[in-house]
Amino acid sequence: MQQHMARKDAYKKRLVLSIAWLVLVAAGTAEVPQAIQAQWTRFQAAIKADDLPTVIAMSKFPIRSNEFGGDIPSAKVLTQRYTTIFPAPTRQCLATAPLHRETWHKRIHYEVWCDVGAYPIRFLFTPIGSTLSLTSIDNVNEEPREREHSRVYRRPSRSLRERGLGKCL
Repeated sequence: MQQHMARKDAYKKRLVLSIAWLVLVAAGTAEVPQAIQAQWTRFQAAIKADDLPTVIAMSKFPIRSNEFGGDIPSAKVLTQRYTTIFPAPTRQCLATAPLHRETWHKRIHYEVWCDVGAYPIRFLFTPIGSTLSLTSIDNVNEEPREREHSRVYRRPSRSLRERGLGKCL
C-alpha cells in the first residue's frame, strides 16, 4: 500500500513539474529578445527627445500606413508628416509603452498600441537583419486601403478598452 502511495506521489510530483516547465517555456516564447528590447529603448528615447534623424534611421521605407495621408515612401515624407503622426500624446505613449511580440504567417514582428486620440494606432516594427525597423502604422478603425494591406492589418474583434488593454500598451 505504501509503495502504491509513493508511486502516486511521484507521479503527481512529475506532473506538477511538467506543467510548471511547460508554463515557463510558453511564457518565455513571447518575451522580447534583449537585443530587440535595446533597440526599442533607443527608439523610445528618440521619440521622447523628438530626435527625428534617429526615428528616420530606425524606419524602413516605404512605411505602410492606412492613416496620415497613406503610405510613407521616404524620409522626406516622414519629416513632413512627423508632427501629425507623432503628436505629444502619441510620443508620450510610445516613450512608455512595452513592445509586444507577435507572429503572423510564421513571421515575427513587434507591435505597440497607442489609444490616445479618437482612434487606436498600432505601430509595427519588423526585425530586418539585426535591426528593429518601423515598418507600418495602422489605425485599427480604418479599412485597409489596398488588398495588399489586408495581409498586414488585422482588425481586432473588440476595442482596446474592451479587451482590457488600457490607453497605452
